[in-house]
Amino acid sequence: MESVISVSSPEIRDRIKGAWKLAEWYELRTDGSKVYPLGDDATGQILYTPDGHVAAQVSRRARQRFASRRLAQSRSRRCSPSI
Repeated sequence: MESVISVSSPEIRDRIKGAWKLAEWYELRTDGSKVYPLGDDATGQILYTPDGHVAAQVSRRARQRFASRRLAQSRSRRCSPSI
């Protein structure tokens, strides 16, 4: 039987709290190969707060910019990556 460690344990929370930079983002296929949905140079970060909240952002490094700085004027462009 496999042991399960609760993320709510204070020891684990203290070890992972803070901001972390993305090292690599990939999908592992059943044949063992890696696929990089956001490119092999994806960028991102994840933040774990001491009170248990999590925030994460991941994106393509060379993503297209919006057509305008005003969101209402940029809605016609796709925002999601094509995978």
